[in-house]
Amino acid sequence: MVKKINGMIAAVGVAVFILALGGTLAYLRAMDKKTNTISVGENKIEITEDFTPPAEMTPGCNAYKKKVSVKNTGNTDAFVRVFLDFSNIEAVENSYVATSAPSSLPQDLGAFTDTMTDDEKAAAKEAAINSIKAAGYKSYDEFWSASGADNDWVFVPESDSDPVVGGFFYYTKSIAPGESTQDLIHSICTYFPTAGEIKPYEVLVFAESVQTFDKDGARFEDTQWKQAWEEFLGRR
Repeated sequence: MVKKINGMIAAVGVAVFILALGGTLAYLRAMDKKTNTISVGENKIEITEDFTPPAEMTPGCNAYKKKVSVKNTGNTDAFVRVFLDFSNIEAVENSYVATSAPSSLPQDLGAFTDTMTDDEKAAAKEAAINSIKAAGYKSYDEFWSASGADNDWVFVPESDSDPVVGGFFYYTKSIAPGESTQDLIHSICTYFPTAGEIKPYEVLVFAESVQTFDKDGARFEDTQWKQAWEEFLGRR
């Protein structure tokens, strides 16, 4: 799911490419495009990432660090919003996101063997998912929800009464020049039961910012982050 947004520059944070030989050999290559600067008026922001990919994607749990935050590189206070998603349905269905440092997990957690029955495979998959969540990861539906702020980020769904604002993660505090948001995400775990189910995917990250003042020069308080966005987007 990729949302086209006027004036927005994409930062493709992760590109995972898997090649298989005979279904037994796979490797992962990561690319990070650093075209992350976006200007809105006097605002300048930069998507900052701390990304440590696994050496290769294998059957089981593939957990890696993928810290994403936004830094204010401009000269005025700003509110920030981010669009983040996986590039395909396989990644959506098999990936879990941690917003803070999770517990470690064995890479082969829940991997199927050739001798397993269907019932054993189902039990192994259920146990693996339960272990992943217990370690601090959230499923796609759990992460993309409006259940409240996490690390001062909150998701506003597209079903919101104002469709222009919906579909983004919003930072609920203004950030001063030189400061950064807290991490939107910290780590990702993608679970593939078998080698044949390993699929390439990308983590797509987009960001925008607005000043903390309206068109008449009145300042928005931190609690008015949504009003600031509504006022700015209403000018388009």
